[in-house]
Amino acid sequence: MLTLKNLGKRAMDALSGRDRQRRKSLVLSLLVLLAGIAIFTVLKATRPEPPAVESRERVWQVAVTTVQLDTLSPQLTLYGKVESPEVFKAAAPGKGRVSEVHVSEGSRVNEGELLIVLDEKDYLPEVTQVRADVTELEAQIESENLRYASDNETLEKQKTLLELAQAELARAERLEQRNLGSESALDQARQNVAQQQLSLSSRQLNVADHGARLARLEANLERARARLAVAERDYDRSRITAPFDGIVSSLPVTVGNQVKDSDVVLEMYSLESMEVRATVPVIYQQELIAATTEGEHYPASSGDITLRLDRLSGMAGTAGIDALFSIESGSEKLRLGQQITIHLSRPAQPGLAILPFQALYGNDRIYRVNGEQRLETLRIEQVGTIFDRDVEKLLVRGEALHDGDRIVSTHLPNAVQGLKVSIAE
Repeated sequence: MLTLKNLGKRAMDALSGRDRQRRKSLVLSLLVLLAGIAIFTVLKATRPEPPAVESRERVWQVAVTTVQLDTLSPQLTLYGKVESPEVFKAAAPGKGRVSEVHVSEGSRVNEGELLIVLDEKDYLPEVTQVRADVTELEAQIESENLRYASDNETLEKQKTLLELAQAELARAERLEQRNLGSESALDQARQNVAQQQLSLSSRQLNVADHGARLARLEANLERARARLAVAERDYDRSRITAPFDGIVSSLPVTVGNQVKDSDVVLEMYSLESMEVRATVPVIYQQELIAATTEGEHYPASSGDITLRLDRLSGMAGTAGIDALFSIESGSEKLRLGQQITIHLSRPAQPGLAILPFQALYGNDRIYRVNGEQRLETLRIEQVGTIFDRDVEKLLVRGEALHDGDRIVSTHLPNAVQGLKVSIAE
């Protein structure tokens, strides 16, 4: 039988064998790892050298415009609106009904042409009535003059009758003093004198009041004549005619419409008086004020419509000042309120260059391509625009700008001084 001591020894031997096996596996793993590191080191040390990476500067392809300095007339592009100081608004002279309409909106009419007729039954009775009042007052004045003449004639006769009555009274008093006459005869004589004095006083008052009565009647006649003039004017205005050659711009009524006093029934404007109003920017304001003050009138155009700068508005705003253009030709192609583009030609200036708008950076910067194909910044001044082969382009001047300069006409978002470029063929 195995003793306890032998059993312990066998267990220790078994444990020692397993430890040796584990250590052997660990050593083998380390050897494999070291061999792998050694191989990687050898391979890394013996690999071929890669070619060096060469850094290249990016080149931007651009189009250019060659500068040719010349004496040119800058054009200023403005946006105007057609107006007319002669706008005729026909209003109804009173309440009435529209009986005739002879035109339509947009119709071209001639001076004196009948446009609209309001029913005369709404205006003629007033004329007839007031005319009768005038006739009546004229008759009253004539009657007053006849009465005045009659009163003057009667007044002389009443003075004579009063003298006769006074003489009769004197005889009656003498007879009564001699006891030859009666008391009743004396009283009758006295009564006759009193009556004649009363009649004379009444007639004298009538003669004296003639001036006041006549003035009152003449005042009434003047008022009646004024009412007649108004009634006749309203009657005349019920037949609306064109005051000048022009175009009907508005016709808010038709036959049968009822209108009130001062209701606008038609609007028209004159072709001859049409003009165009446009706002001139502040930077050109002083130049145009000086030009118009000296009597200069710059030519302008809008397509085949020719214009001329006539005058400037009397007031200026923060955006500039309004310029008013007279229409030299082509007014028949325009209508009131129409918006048009105006090209105003300013005096010719030397040393100007034509560039496309794409060449401009900010308000005063362009780029020139130098001999090393790099960009150079140039400061310039905008002078205006000009149409080159029906394309609007920019006119500029600058001290550093010369004939033959190649100006970048491709708008680069990252354009800076010294940027490398290539010119597109």
